Amino acid sequence: MINELKQILQQIQKQRPVKETVTVYGNYTESQKEAIYDDSQRRYITQPSLKSCEEVSTVESFVDFIKEELKRRDKATGKLATAIIDSNGGYFTADDDFQKGNCKFKRSLSEQWIAFRDCLGRSFNHEEFLRLMQKLSPSISDFEELYPVFLDIRIIGRAETVSKPFYVKGEKEEGIKIKFKMQGGEDENIVMPESFKIQLPYAKGNYDKLYEVDVQLIYDNRNGINILIQAPKFEKVEEDALLDEVEYLKSELEKYPELLVLFNF
Repeated sequence: MINELKQILQQIQKQRPVKETVTVYGNYTESQKEAIYDDSQRRYITQPSLKSCEEVSTVESFVDFIKEELKRRDKATGKLATAIIDSNGGYFTADDDFQKGNCKFKRSLSEQWIAFRDCLGRSFNHEEFLRLMQKLSPSISDFEELYPVFLDIRIIGRAETVSKPFYVKGEKEEGIKIKFKMQGGEDENIVMPESFKIQLPYAKGNYDKLYEVDVQLIYDNRNGINILIQAPKFEKVEEDALLDEVEYLKSELEKYPELLVLFNF
């Protein structure tokens, strides 16, 4: 009995230490870190980072984070750090070894860009088209001259279209001519623009540069007048806006020769 008590006392005196220094293995190197023993799991556990990832919505903020994080980690050359940019935004890791100093760039497009992109390939009746014009008015070139022309259809009212829209070009008029039969029985011709230009900001917070898009309008006379909106070159314009963002990122980060910069789009 006495021997058993001695053994219990010896075990108590030889308790496992609460804290211990352990080796943590990264992708390329290893480091020493303090770990705390977890009785429930019966093993030492290292404490996680306070915050695993930040998130920004503009490329300017993304660049600011990269510069500051590399500065705080004394990585003047950007060694073992990676920046990725893609069609939706990007991602940055200041320490690829132990996956620390992470930042997600989730691009916020301007409201004008989203509104225009979402209308492409869609057909609008007259009232819907007027509301769209008003929404996009800050970006429409010559809006003050264009809008009254489209508004003319409202003056005619619910008159019946009696001819298919057709293209005309003369000394006094150029565009798409549509003939309406008025409620009084007489015919009325209106010449509508076949296209106009729109200048859009790409991302929120960046209105220094506007991207010009040619908007094509296709008219039909089913159930009144309907207008189909097309912009065949919009994909190229969108790609140019993204490439401008890439060039800005490259120029801002060129002072870090060992920073791995990837473009995934």
